[in-house]
Amino acid sequence: MVAAQSPQSFHENKIPTLGKVFISIFSRSVNMIHQHGTAEPQLKFPFSVHDGEMSVFVYNDVRIGGWGVLFGGIMLCAFVLFCLSGAWKNTEIVIGLVFILCTVVINPGSWWARYAPQVALVPLLMAIPAAVSPLRWQKIPARFIFVLLLLNSFLILIPSTRYASEMHAELQQSIDYIIKNCGKGTYVVSDTEGSHFEQFLEQNGIQIAYPQEDI
Repeated sequence: MVAAQSPQSFHENKIPTLGKVFISIFSRSVNMIHQHGTAEPQLKFPFSVHDGEMSVFVYNDVRIGGWGVLFGGIMLCAFVLFCLSGAWKNTEIVIGLVFILCTVVINPGSWWARYAPQVALVPLLMAIPAAVSPLRWQKIPARFIFVLLLLNSFLILIPSTRYASEMHAELQQSIDYIIKNCGKGTYVVSDTEGSHFEQFLEQNGIQIAYPQEDI
């Protein structure tokens, strides 16, 4: 499934797993869902937000740049702080980063945030040693990175929550229409698509039944 929904260049150019993850992190957020489509990842300047990037997060499985519109810039800042602050000397942090790196390398679908959510922990781990440092020039940037991570999460949460609210209202409107015109009870349907809505229907006294196939 992952291979069928990946950018064509990921197959033709035989880009290694870490290369795909790098491209995904530092590219515009886009939801490529067509099998080997012509759309390709577009690298962007860190912290820039382009038209349409926010809107793709109405879905919970954005393909390219799925860790958020600001994540590439946050990763870059955290890496610079990690190097300058000497955090790379912290054994526990390095072990954690190496472990995450290993889980990414062994998973060919790590470029898709849905299958590598642990990547979101990388900038957090890199900034922790600086955050607990007594030096202000380390502590302040580290806390700023934490704030950016929260902001990045909110920028994902806002369109996702809005979309969920709209879908809930639309579903409830459909349920109210059924109850008003047909009443509560059991309904036989032939189309099983969207059957995951059954839980909402049952809460409103509507039962769904499917015709049994002839043996």
